[in-house]
Amino acid sequence: MPFFTKNQVRDAAARHFNFSVGVLTESLASTSLQREAKELPLNFSQTPVLLFDIFLSHSHLDSILVAGIYGLLTSRGYSVYLDSICDPNLRPNAVNKSTARVLRYRIAQCKSLFACTTENTPLSRWVPWELGFADGWKDGKVAILPIVDEQDFAGQEYFEIYPTVKDAGGPAVKPNDLDIWDGSSWIGSWGTWVFGGRRW
Repeated sequence: MPFFTKNQVRDAAARHFNFSVGVLTESLASTSLQREAKELPLNFSQTPVLLFDIFLSHSHLDSILVAGIYGLLTSRGYSVYLDSICDPNLRPNAVNKSTARVLRYRIAQCKSLFACTTENTPLSRWVPWELGFADGWKDGKVAILPIVDEQDFAGQEYFEIYPTVKDAGGPAVKPNDLDIWDGSSWIGSWGTWVFGGRRW
């Protein structure tokens, strides 16, 4: 099963925004995501209601790729939490208790967390924090979604301890169109994995 490639994801971003790939820039993708913003109300409680299938953790330097993955996943029927759409008032460079509280709550509202990884991911302040929090809160329903140039993926340090997401492709549809792998061992489709017990 293949990883998602940068070309595949860029094409998806262009389709999502109805632009040609040639004109799509990071700035244009970021602005276009902001236009889709629909800030959700925060109703903090001890037992948040599940609203999303996937929390998308990412570097804000990857607006095009994140928009592409968001477009791919939502077009397949997944409900996806993306901060720039669901909580547009959050600022990625503002590291404070209020931001952390909102992100904790949103992670609790999601069935799983995918960390989109590119060469920019190590520069993110939030991706490692979100991974660690979700790993504990979601009982291990955390996976790395590599966006690669080729079909090779060399995990970065702590990313290697998490399973990876691959595109099952073909006629598969949600919840069977995404495969979760632990190294070379297949765990199952997203649906099997997210509703199953912790495996490691």
